Amino acid sequence: MDNRPGAGGNIGSDAEARSARDSYTLPLATVATHGINASLYKNLPNDPVKDLAPVSLVASSPSVLEVNRLLPINSVSELIAYAKQNLANVEGLQCYTVAAW
Repeated sequence: MDNRPGAGGNIGSDAEARSARDSYTLPLATVATHGINASLYKNLPNDPVKDLAPVSLVASSPSVLEVNRLLPINSVSELIAYAKQNLANVEGLQCYTVAAW
């Protein structure tokens, strides 16, 4: 086990992409490292589509979209409208994955 956290998973993903092609490195990746990060980071150290190949789906987890309850938002369309009207005040989104065992 060689846990390499940081940079939204990019450090571990880069270690995977640079590892020897000897079947001794088998990472568990997420939608963040192999999907979302390409749109969040300008200069990824690797290209997940070209440098890595999926083997199998091991697990899945639900995604939930939440906003602060003090905001006047009750639907996705209201969230989009709010973000467009308050672009200067919207400071970014955060994505969480919650696992239940």
